[in-house]
Amino acid sequence: MTTEHIALIGLGAMGRSVALHLANKREADSEKVVALDADPARLEGLVAPGLVATTDRERIAGAEVLFLCLPDGDVVETVLFGADGVAARLADGAIVVDLSTPRTARRWRSAGHWRHREKSSSMRRSPARPRERRPAR
Repeated sequence: MTTEHIALIGLGAMGRSVALHLANKREADSEKVVALDADPARLEGLVAPGLVATTDRERIAGAEVLFLCLPDGDVVETVLFGADGVAARLADGAIVVDLSTPRTARRWRSAGHWRHREKSSSMRRSPARPRERRPAR
């Protein structure tokens, strides 16, 4: 089974590489990867088969998988659930993969937003577990 519509938000150093990798690993021509950033300068030179680089949030409507590569938890929360949040644009049951580095408290609060979404009871975001400290060597 293939995923037809993958989206990624945040085209900094890491997001740009992830977008290109996803586009190059597509299994079918019908699959598309939409890479979104608010800064049009970050779209320059981002070209690969099946990759759509854009500043238009509407292009991620219906995405089945969303990758986030954002600078911090405040930005993640605003992008997903703010006034123009993208969470409502995703496909029912969409998977959100947060590759950002938000603080744990913010991550847990964002997870609460997913539980209370009216759009789909199957749309859940699993917060990462805090890392266990390794003993000093």
